[in-house]
Amino acid sequence: MIPNSYVKAEWRCTLPVSSDGYIGIGFNLGNEVIRIQISKEHARHLSESVADYLDQHASQSDISSGSPSADVSPAEQLNV
Repeated sequence: MIPNSYVKAEWRCTLPVSSDGYIGIGFNLGNEVIRIQISKEHARHLSESVADYLDQHASQSDISSGSPSADVSPAEQLNV
């Protein structure tokens, strides 16, 4: 469970890396737009951690729903 102190937002945009090594990311927060700059290094960490959590969630969803793993092709599933 995510603590209530975290405000729900929607991703709005991502800007390319600037000459000083920062990337811009925008979020919609209700009627406001929040724009942040983070370093390439921190952007990479953010990307990796989000991908890891999404992969974990997808794996758990597949297990709980009984869906086959994405690593197995339909033809391989038939040869069980």
